[in-house]
Formats: sequence, structure tokens, C-alpha cells
Amino acid sequence: MSTNESWEGWFERIWEHREDVLYPRLFGDVNQGIYPIPFSRLEKANLKDPRWSTCGVFKFAPTKQRESWLYVSSGLSNAWFDDLPNPDGISGFGCEFTFETDVDADWPIQRLHQLMVHELGLQLGRLGEKPPMEYFDRIPLGSAIDWEKSELTHVVLSSPTGYDAEFQQESGSALFLAVTGISALERDYAKKHGSQALIELLRAVNAHPVTHAGRSTIDLPSS
Repeated sequence: MSTNESWEGWFERIWEHREDVLYPRLFGDVNQGIYPIPFSRLEKANLKDPRWSTCGVFKFAPTKQRESWLYVSSGLSNAWFDDLPNPDGISGFGCEFTFETDVDADWPIQRLHQLMVHELGLQLGRLGEKPPMEYFDRIPLGSAIDWEKSELTHVVLSSPTGYDAEFQQESGSALFLAVTGISALERDYAKKHGSQALIELLRAVNAHPVTHAGRSTIDLPSS
């Protein structure tokens, strides 16, 4: 960083590097530009700061290495509150979400918007003393994941598969929180046996890391 570089200069440069260099290097070419969080969703959550409406989701098409569609958030790891970039610290809120599905659709974008707004509320203290989201958390969506008839009404967070969990920017490090859709029965199993145990079962039947909205609840051990 140049000693004469303004806050806007280094902030936007790091932001652009993540979206124009880091993400394409990790995930492939971007189909279309960013899908920002709708202001109406932010307003409903009392998050009217215009900064949050610049956060959004990128959609990456399948590649030779990955058959799924991949949706990745951007903006949560911006160093919003730092005066200077600190490569040894945590960048912004320290996370971005990733979500693999078997379809090119709007609902994965909308569900990531929902999770981003929830995380912003947690990080900014708008939801009481609840901590920010982390690996193995289970989050209710309030409806079918695809807004239709899917049995998947929750998501579980985990370390990603196929790319590093942590990424580094000039402003510090952050984690990718990988999202997988699960049913209420699967959520109940994870509450009893742990999210890691559920993820292993999902992986064994190809229900993780890629979410298939049309699948049924997997066979769960009775014990």
C-alpha cells in the first residue's frame, strides 16, 4: 500500500481484487455480475446503512473440475471498519458464504441473501447477544429452500470441499462458510448426534456438498 493511498483507494482495490482475481481463480468465470442484497430485505431487518446494499452474490457456472453451480457471497469480508489494511488480522466480518447446487436458479441467490442479512444482524448486534455463524451451525429458513415443495427447510454450515476454507486478502483473512440444505428430520438428527455426523451421512449419498432441492430426507440411523 502506498503511504499516499486514500482509504477509498486501498478499500476498493482489495474489494476488486477479490471479485476480479481471487474468485475467478478459485471458482471459474463469472456468468453475470453481482446480485446485490435487495434493499427491501435490508430495510426489513433494520439494516439501512447503504454499505450493506453493495454486498451480494456471484454465480459461477460448472467447470471441468466442478459439475455444480456455485454461488458465492461478496462484501462481508470487506474491511468496512478498518482505517488501514491489516494482512495479519481478520478482514471485515471474517467470512463469506458458498452454496453449491445442481441448478442454475434464483433461489440459491435469494437464500444466500437471507443468510447474509442474518449474519449482518448478528455481527452488528441487532439480534441480541447471539454469536455470528460458524461451522456446523444449523439455520432454519422458514420455508422450502426453493420456495416450492422441497423437503429441505434448513441449512447446515461446514468447511468447504474442493477449495481452501480460508482465504487471504491484503486486509486480512476470512473463512468460506459452505451451505448445505437439510430437512427438518436431518436437523433433528444433527441436534442429537452433531452436524459433522450428519454431514458424513449426507456426503455418503451425494447430498453434500451439492444441494439437490428435489431430494427426499436421507435414510437416518435409528440409534
